[in-house]
Amino acid sequence: MKHNSAVGLAALALSWSIVNASARGGSDVGTILTQIKAVGREGSGNVEAGKAWKELSRCEPNALPTILSAFDGADPTAANWLRLAVDTIADRAVASGKALPATDLESFALNKDHDAAARRLAYEWLARVDPKAPERLLPAMLHDPSVELRRDAVARVLGQAKARAEKKDTSGAVAEFRRALRGHATKIRWTSSPRS
Repeated sequence: MKHNSAVGLAALALSWSIVNASARGGSDVGTILTQIKAVGREGSGNVEAGKAWKELSRCEPNALPTILSAFDGADPTAANWLRLAVDTIADRAVASGKALPATDLESFALNKDHDAAARRLAYEWLARVDPKAPERLLPAMLHDPSVELRRDAVARVLGQAKARAEKKDTSGAVAEFRRALRGHATKIRWTSSPRS
């Protein structure tokens, strides 16, 4: 009987540690992210990164902004691990009916100081759970340094121009086409600047 209760206690402790790991969103996540960002070229550190990814992918959705922030300064290999973790966490949350941290994702997507790929990922997940998000965010992204976000904003304005043209609102259509061109010109300025 003692053996069974010891096994039961061990199983309970293991379950608690798994629940605790999946609920984390702060201190332990930073350590895991450091392990993932240490992955090098040609497979260096891949085994450790794979283990860290498995642990990271068990996090709750509230960890998403922290994980997205880790894209800042990450090399492409680490960014792939991070993207996979974000998608795994968000997919699982959406499938189980859990809410994503929409307010935090929106703030992240609008913050031009963050990595463009991470901002795009935050925007995509936000748009999946909040169909009104594109209408709210894209107007502010017409001159965004992120090519992908700006492309969506320009496409939105082109759609508005086309709708005006179909209604025979020539002056309105021309104004919208000019706005779209200015947004596209932003692309040329941003991509030719040394910051890009």
